[in-house]
Amino acid sequence: MGKCEVLHRLNFEPALTVHGISGGGTGTRATVSIPSRATAKMDFRLVPGQRVADVASQLRAHLDAKGFGDVEVESFGGSDPARTSLDDPLVGAAVRAARRVYGIEPAVHPTSPGGGPMYVLCQGLGIPSVSFGIAHAGSNFHGPDENVRLDDFILGIKHVAATLYEYAPFD
Repeated sequence: MGKCEVLHRLNFEPALTVHGISGGGTGTRATVSIPSRATAKMDFRLVPGQRVADVASQLRAHLDAKGFGDVEVESFGGSDPARTSLDDPLVGAAVRAARRVYGIEPAVHPTSPGGGPMYVLCQGLGIPSVSFGIAHAGSNFHGPDENVRLDDFILGIKHVAATLYEYAPFD
């Protein structure tokens, strides 16, 4: 699989992430018993056109069709996917601001594999949204030692301020 295909899958295809599986004899003692219960925690990353409620029922139907009707599925909620068009003026403002603040051509990604409650804002109310990255290669996203460099943080603040300036309607 080439780099372009990996990036396409990361940005435009849904994904299932298994966060953890537990059950039975997970201790240090040897055992030959079959556990009566096991659990798995997972999440689905949705893409435009999918809805949380639909995916939950699709998972239930898939498990039933494969003979796993006894598997209990508990949903902890979620958010439907959102996307702002690359042609939106806010996106242009963010790009111009990035050029000014960082002095280089920014990398623009049309979508993010991250999640958040943007659906109501973007699709529900029609308010555009963009996000900025201030991380470096060793940031260790969402790890116990996640970090950001102070200089990168300050540049990120300047980027947000410059984007607001570029986006604001001045007469």
